[in-house]
Amino acid sequence: MLKESGGNIANVNPSSFPEGAVQVRVKYLTEDNKEKEWYHSFFYSNIIYYDKLHYSLVTKEKWFWYISPNLLELNNKPVKIQEIRIYGFGWEFTGQVAEVDIIGS
Repeated sequence: MLKESGGNIANVNPSSFPEGAVQVRVKYLTEDNKEKEWYHSFFYSNIIYYDKLHYSLVTKEKWFWYISPNLLELNNKPVKIQEIRIYGFGWEFTGQVAEVDIIGS
């Protein structure tokens, strides 16, 4: 994370689209063929009350590792992944991702 600017960083206002310079979003189908999604994002700004389920506070300009929870342990677990997106969203941002691994069985 190098730079972030926006009105809803760390999803402090759940009525707006969540912003973050690095976001991971997985869209999938459940066993009953319903489309669901899981996402997680990262931020470095001094924000105290943020969406801790979907956001992690990181140190600006420092590389870090993130391992997601096991998506097969979700209440609506995936049976088919439709899309994996790694992107940024906000007013002005710069983020970097070095390696993405998807492990499944």
